[in-house]
Amino acid sequence: MKKLFTICCLATLLFSGNAYSQISIGAGVGILNQIIEDVETDAHFGGEIYAKFEVSDAFRVGASLGFYNKTTDVFGFKVSTKFIPVSVSGEYLFLDGNLRPYVGVHLGTMLVASRVDSEEDSEGYFNVSPVAGIEFNINDNLGLNLNVKYGVTFLENGFGENDTFTTLSPNVGFFYRLEAFREVTFI
Repeated sequence: MKKLFTICCLATLLFSGNAYSQISIGAGVGILNQIIEDVETDAHFGGEIYAKFEVSDAFRVGASLGFYNKTTDVFGFKVSTKFIPVSVSGEYLFLDGNLRPYVGVHLGTMLVASRVDSEEDSEGYFNVSPVAGIEFNINDNLGLNLNVKYGVTFLENGFGENDTFTTLSPNVGFFYRLEAFREVTFI
């Protein structure tokens, strides 16, 4: 009987308590500039949607989907290029308050699509994007997010050799925090 009582007490201590988590969803607008040495490139305009889950007060994981587009006229041909980043992320938050700076990394794929008149070609490549940003809480659930990502996309250059291209993407957006609170108690 003492054994059963001890097991019940330990189970209550181990499996009772509060678990608090926050999920936030957001959207932002921004530009994506491809960085090519000695070449001036035009910005691709677009934005991202994302969802983030706070694992602890200082760490969160998430997923995002972006779309950036640029269309130009070259010698009478309509040329359109799109960058579509799809990624998962991990971010570390430095402070706990209304102003929260953070750093992190996004890992995923970068879909690059090019279209000249009616002919289109697209490829997907592995992408790593370190990110630094600041979140400002407007109230308990609504906030403003400012961030900059430096993306490194790995591709094959057609000669069987690996190559990379880089992007710089500043974004501004809003997020809405959905709060989840649950209590599990065994008696």
